[in-house]
Amino acid sequence: LLHCGDVYREQNRWAEASACFDQCLPIFRDLADRHGQAFTLRSVGAVYREQSRAQEAMACFEESVDLFRAIGDLRGEGHALRSMGTVLKGQGDPERSLECLTRSLPIFHELRDPHWEAYVLREIGSVYGVTGQSDLAISCLNTAIAAFDRLDDPLCAAQALRNLGEIYLAQCAYDQATRQLERALRTFQELGVLRGQAQVLLNLGTIARRLTRPGEARQLLISSMELFERVGDQESAQRARDELAAATH
Repeated sequence: LLHCGDVYREQNRWAEASACFDQCLPIFRDLADRHGQAFTLRSVGAVYREQSRAQEAMACFEESVDLFRAIGDLRGEGHALRSMGTVLKGQGDPERSLECLTRSLPIFHELRDPHWEAYVLREIGSVYGVTGQSDLAISCLNTAIAAFDRLDDPLCAAQALRNLGEIYLAQCAYDQATRQLERALRTFQELGVLRGQAQVLLNLGTIARRLTRPGEARQLLISSMELFERVGDQESAQRARDELAAATH
């Protein structure tokens, strides 16, 4: 059941995933199987996170952290802390997000897992960007990008490049932002990652609008809006529409 739930989760079939996990958890509790409980709770939390049920996700992740720590599963604890940091970032709580992420980072370092260490470092850089600590953000993201390049992980490198481009965009450093964003866009296009393309096109459209290039801005923003609609992200599609409206006035 746990495996089936995880398969459904990877397919974004949240109702089916939840149904599997809801059956798993009481079984593991009855068996006093803390390992099974911890994994199930982490999976349930991931479903809640995708459904924007942040409080419920946090409750699951917090319980799973305690269970993973109790049974000495460092990797499980690291991933649960990482997930908590991601949820808190989305809730606009950067201080608590950083607390969870910086607890997660040394765990992956101790496990000698360079991929997840770089992934968490990218998340930390992204949070620093939100808090306006640009130098720290840029340092973390550049380190993460270099690690992803060494690991031959172009998708994670592109995501970090997008984050870096957004930091430069917030600083109005448009040339630097454009360089990072265009690198990210090429990779997202090569890999067929529609949401990544849409996010980068929105940022590039914003830059073109601010630099008073309305024709270029309209083209980029229309492409972004259409891609967001294709992946079903109406909230982000509306952001692209708002930018488009600003570019046409």
